[in-house]
Amino acid sequence: MKRWEHYSAGLPAASLDLRVAQRALRDGCSAKEVTLMLVAGSETVRLIYDKQGRKEAIAFAHHIVTVANLNHTSSTVTKHHSHGLEVSD
Repeated sequence: MKRWEHYSAGLPAASLDLRVAQRALRDGCSAKEVTLMLVAGSETVRLIYDKQGRKEAIAFAHHIVTVANLNHTSSTVTKHHSHGLEVSD
C-alpha cells in the first residue's frame, strides 16, 4: 500500500493504474511487485474484486502491468534509436 501511495502521488485519476505501473517499472520494480502493488492499492482492482471476484481482479492487474511493460519497452527502444544507439546488422 505504501508503494501505491508513492507511485500514485500527483497523478490524475484518468489512467491512474497504468501510470502507476509505468512509474514503478521505470524505477526497476518487477512485474510481480507491480501487480501486487496494484492489487493492494488500486481502487479499480478493488471494485473488480468486489463485483467479479479475485481471479478477475488479479487478471486485470496483470493486464495493466503487461500494457505498462509494453509501453515501457517501446519507449526505451525509441529513446535508444533517437540517440543513435541502434545496433546494425
